[in-house]
Amino acid sequence: MDAILAGTIWLTNDYRRLYIHHMAVLPEFQNQGIGRYLLQKAIEIADNQGLQAKLEVHSDNATALNLYRSMGFIELDGYLVMIRRH
Repeated sequence: MDAILAGTIWLTNDYRRLYIHHMAVLPEFQNQGIGRYLLQKAIEIADNQGLQAKLEVHSDNATALNLYRSMGFIELDGYLVMIRRH
């Protein structure tokens, strides 16, 4: 049986926070709990290392917002996301 890569999550940390940079699940595997599983594993890593878990999400991404909020993530007041593009 061949393995199928259905989803992925990219994490880094700065010894204070665990940053969840990207998380994705292939469309044909969405709504099956894979994203929730990946996020739960990231939270476990953060908890085990005594880190805060932090992520960014676009305000139009209702599905992701619902997932993140359901798992205890809250919006940070006073923070702006900034970028410098070439």
